[in-house]
Amino acid sequence: RLSKEIINLSNRDLLSPTSPEVAMAVWAEFIDRWYSSALWGRLRSHESYADVANRRIEALSRRGRDIAAVLQQCSPPRCSNEDWRGVMGKNALFIAGEFDKKYCNIGRQWFDIEPSLGYVEVPGKGHALLVEAPTAIAVAISTFLLKEKNEVLTNNQKIWESPFIPSIAKEDLSSNIKQAETPLMSSIGSLD
Repeated sequence: RLSKEIINLSNRDLLSPTSPEVAMAVWAEFIDRWYSSALWGRLRSHESYADVANRRIEALSRRGRDIAAVLQQCSPPRCSNEDWRGVMGKNALFIAGEFDKKYCNIGRQWFDIEPSLGYVEVPGKGHALLVEAPTAIAVAISTFLLKEKNEVLTNNQKIWESPFIPSIAKEDLSSNIKQAETPLMSSIGSLD
């Protein structure tokens, strides 16, 4: 849906060129609507929001079709489970913001299927974790890389602890999905 809207706006500008100011206003309205959705949590109140929004507006006005193509090809529903066969859960860390329900669900499902996965849900944050919680993300990654993890987890064992995130126990994450032979996995990146 997002990529289609970006393509439509890009095509509109190609078919009916306008002044750069008008094009920027169209993208600004799009960005305003997009960042109003629940998955972004409280990003709009973050001190860096204006800078983030302006960079997105500029990038979309220059390369909207390219960005749409990346979104279209890299979205989790488009990625095959076979793309992730070589990933070992114990060597992977999945981080999602509490308000980003789509990626929280993916992370929980992956954790249910592969309990050796490092999974962190950052409370009170949305999809823009690198903007909203850069220190928390740095701590999560460094903790994951530096702390030895248990190889075998029982239902009540904690995956790992970090000072900014409550300890996560497997029983707290179960989404009651059936075990699959090939784990459902996802990768998240930034277009900034």
